[in-house]
Amino acid sequence: MGVSDLLIRYPDRVPVYVKTVGTYLDKCKYLVPRDMTVGQFTLHIRKRLKINSYESVFLFVDNNTLPSNSVIFDHLYSQHADNDQLLYLTYGKEHTFG
Repeated sequence: MGVSDLLIRYPDRVPVYVKTVGTYLDKCKYLVPRDMTVGQFTLHIRKRLKINSYESVFLFVDNNTLPSNSVIFDHLYSQHADNDQLLYLTYGKEHTFG
């Protein structure tokens, strides 16, 4: 099943590929609800990473652009989807305390 088929079958979702950097992420392909915010998805990724409480997770699009946590995926997808109809995100983590 291709990405075009997924978009037809799940019109209320956007296909997202999360690129991993250093830390192991057990799943990198997601069908994200169009009305979900970047902040909500970041929390979902954070739970999957199983990182320490003093580490923060950030999601980046297009050449390390950090979208606002309040942006919904419908808008993010329409602005930053690649030619293959996937939205590519890269996550980064940072020590926030100490």
